Amino acid sequence: MHGTLYSAEFDICYGHAWLKRDGWVYDAVQNETFCAEEYATRFGAEEIGSFSYREAARAVLDSGRWGPWVTYDKNVMVRAG
Repeated sequence: MHGTLYSAEFDICYGHAWLKRDGWVYDAVQNETFCAEEYATRFGAEEIGSFSYREAARAVLDSGRWGPWVTYDKNVMVRAG
Protein backbone atom coordinates (compact mmCIF):
# COMPACT_ATOMS: atom_id res chain seq x y z
CA MET A 1 0.00 0.00 0.00
CA HIS A 2 1.30 3.47 -0.86
CA GLY A 3 -0.22 6.54 0.70
CA THR A 4 0.37 9.29 3.19
CA LEU A 5 0.64 9.50 6.95
CA TYR A 6 0.18 12.61 9.05
CA SER A 7 2.84 13.85 11.47
CA ALA A 8 1.28 15.98 14.20
CA GLU A 9 4.78 16.82 15.44
CA PHE A 10 5.65 18.56 12.14
CA ASP A 11 2.08 19.22 10.91
CA ILE A 12 2.74 17.58 7.54
CA CYS A 13 1.59 14.63 5.47
CA TYR A 14 4.34 12.51 3.99
CA GLY A 15 4.59 9.58 1.61
CA HIS A 16 4.79 6.15 3.19
CA ALA A 17 4.26 2.48 2.38
CA TRP A 18 2.78 -0.33 4.46
CA LEU A 19 1.41 -3.82 4.04
CA LYS A 20 -2.31 -4.43 4.45
CA ARG A 21 -4.14 -7.75 4.54
CA ASP A 22 -7.35 -9.05 6.06
CA GLY A 23 -7.96 -5.90 8.12
CA TRP A 24 -4.43 -5.72 9.48
CA VAL A 25 -1.51 -3.40 8.69
CA TYR A 26 2.18 -4.15 9.06
CA ASP A 27 4.41 -1.05 9.11
CA ALA A 28 7.99 -2.16 8.43
CA VAL A 29 9.48 1.17 9.53
CA GLN A 30 7.94 0.76 12.97
CA ASN A 31 8.14 -3.06 12.82
CA GLU A 32 4.62 -3.20 14.26
CA THR A 33 1.26 -4.67 13.32
CA PHE A 34 -1.95 -2.69 13.77
CA CYS A 35 -5.65 -3.17 13.19
CA ALA A 36 -6.24 -1.27 9.90
CA GLU A 37 -8.83 1.03 11.50
CA GLU A 38 -6.48 1.88 14.37
CA TYR A 39 -3.63 2.57 11.93
CA ALA A 40 -5.79 4.93 9.86
CA THR A 41 -6.98 6.80 12.95
CA ARG A 42 -3.68 6.91 14.81
CA PHE A 43 -1.49 7.95 11.88
CA GLY A 44 -3.99 9.66 9.57
CA ALA A 45 -3.22 7.03 6.94
CA GLU A 46 -4.66 7.78 3.50
CA GLU A 47 -4.40 4.99 0.97
CA ILE A 48 -3.45 6.14 -2.53
CA GLY A 49 -2.26 3.04 -4.38
CA SER A 50 -2.23 -0.67 -3.74
CA PHE A 51 -0.26 -3.35 -5.49
CA SER A 52 -0.57 -7.12 -5.68
CA TYR A 53 2.62 -9.14 -5.17
CA ARG A 54 2.94 -9.50 -8.95
CA GLU A 55 2.37 -5.76 -9.55
CA ALA A 56 4.93 -4.85 -6.88
CA ALA A 57 7.50 -7.21 -8.40
CA ARG A 58 6.88 -5.72 -11.85
CA ALA A 59 7.18 -2.17 -10.48
CA VAL A 60 10.54 -3.02 -8.87
CA LEU A 61 11.84 -4.48 -12.13
CA ASP A 62 10.49 -1.66 -14.29
CA SER A 63 11.63 1.20 -12.06
CA GLY A 64 14.84 -0.31 -10.70
CA ARG A 65 13.89 0.74 -7.17
CA TRP A 66 11.92 -0.58 -4.20
CA GLY A 67 9.55 2.38 -4.34
CA PRO A 68 7.77 4.61 -4.23
CA TRP A 69 5.96 3.92 -7.49
CA VAL A 70 3.78 6.98 -7.25
CA THR A 71 4.57 10.61 -8.01
CA TYR A 72 3.77 13.61 -5.90
CA ASP A 73 2.06 16.68 -7.36
CA LYS A 74 1.12 19.61 -5.11
CA ASN A 75 0.78 17.37 -2.03
CA VAL A 76 -1.31 14.83 -3.94
CA MET A 77 0.06 11.40 -4.73
CA VAL A 78 -0.66 10.07 -8.20
CA ARG A 79 0.11 6.57 -9.39
CA ALA A 80 3.18 6.68 -11.64
CA GLY A 81 3.25 5.09 -15.06
